[in-house]
Amino acid sequence: MLEDFTVAHNTYSAMQFVILLASHWKGEPLIITVSSESFPHLRTGAIRDMLAIMGEDFDPRCWSKGDYTYEWDNRCKLEYISGDHAERFSGPRRHIQVFTELNNVAQMVYREADLRTSMFLIADWNPYGEFWFHDEKLAEDPDNVFYGGLTYHDTPDIITPET
Repeated sequence: MLEDFTVAHNTYSAMQFVILLASHWKGEPLIITVSSESFPHLRTGAIRDMLAIMGEDFDPRCWSKGDYTYEWDNRCKLEYISGDHAERFSGPRRHIQVFTELNNVAQMVYREADLRTSMFLIADWNPYGEFWFHDEKLAEDPDNVFYGGLTYHDTPDIITPET
């Protein structure tokens, strides 16, 4: 769980991690789901980040614009699903779940996704105030949760003083 402040780039870092993991994975093909409060938020955030991260490595033949999925040659799949309804998460299973701006996602959406995620979940949010994550004291389980935070001071190679 990554609590950050504006321009700390936690979503970008999470996307770098899952793209690197999926593109080099040698085992059973991974299914990685990236979700946020709405599809417009995904398009202007995580999907835009994916395109920037992949750069020239992006293969249009691997991208399904209709399904918003990217599938590497090793059959690992990155899928984008809007987090606006818990029902979208009540059936399909995945290996890794990434939530951007978790504070804008309903707790039931998180619960349904977490129940059906076999490896791990990554989530980030801007700490404008406490929300259900804090109310449920989810960060207090050190065996289950890494809870960290970043600011723009932690990313000097991404955020320059001129920014």
